[in-house]
Parts: sequence; C-alpha cells; structure tokens
Amino acid sequence: MGSDERTTTRGGDTVVPADLPETKSEVRARREDLRQALVELEDVLSRPSGDHEAWNEHVRDGVERMHTTLQHHVRETESEGGMLAQLEEDAPWLEGRVDQLRREHDQLLAATDALLEHCRVAHDAEDIREETLELLRAISRHRHQGTDLLYDAYMVDISAAD
Repeated sequence: MGSDERTTTRGGDTVVPADLPETKSEVRARREDLRQALVELEDVLSRPSGDHEAWNEHVRDGVERMHTTLQHHVRETESEGGMLAQLEEDAPWLEGRVDQLRREHDQLLAATDALLEHCRVAHDAEDIREETLELLRAISRHRHQGTDLLYDAYMVDISAAD
C-alpha cells in the first residue's frame, strides 16, 4: 500500500478506500493555507491600533484573505468526490460529524462576511479585535475537529501543517 492510501477498521472489517480524491499532501496543503491565513490575521490583529484607519484596513485585508481561503477550503472539501463525500462513503458511521463540519462551513463563511461588514463601518478597534478573535477561535476549532475526523476515519495523522 502506498503512503497516500488509507486503511481503517471498524468492527473487525477492514476498509480500504479505492481512490481517494485527495492525497494526504493535498489535504496538508489546504490545511496549511488555512493555518497560514489564521497566523497572518492574528499577526495583523496584534498590531497597535493607534492609527485606527490603517489598522482597520490591515485587519480587513486579513479577513478578506481568510474569507477567500475559507471559500477555497469549503469548495474543495464539499465538492462532488471531495474529502467530505469520501468520508461519508468510507466511514458512514461518522456521518453526523461530517454534517457538523458542513454546518460549520456555512457558519464560518457567514461570520467572516459579518466581520468584513463590521470592519467597513465600525470605529471601535476593540470590538473588531474581539470579533476577529472569536472567528480565529472558531476556525481553529474547526480545523482540529477536521483533523480528528480524518484520523478517526483513516487512522492517518495529517496534522503536519499545525
């Protein structure tokens, strides 16, 4: 079995997915993109907000990058034959957790849209900072839940991008 093939057992039965739509390296790359967007946004957020207009613009740019990265993540993982569809096929006993990740995608995109709008109209750096920190926490939790789900389905550790 090659390094990108996965085997899992459930109730004594061995499941060997035929052709996963994504290799571990593709999953790692997408996770790294999301992690990098998190790090960049946190870096921008931690700058002094004395020049609020400039700070707000930098935060908005970071949130826009995060939004774009999230859209790519959602498009790839939820596509026909994407990782979530493959999980449903290979590990149907995890369907509830897969559904939860899908719901979180909608919630994270909505939260990012709302934050972008808030950055456009708000003048209070502390409010924007708190809302952005909440988004960062939610995305981080989502990433960890995705890692746990993949591990539970395939017993494969893909967290090298962490």
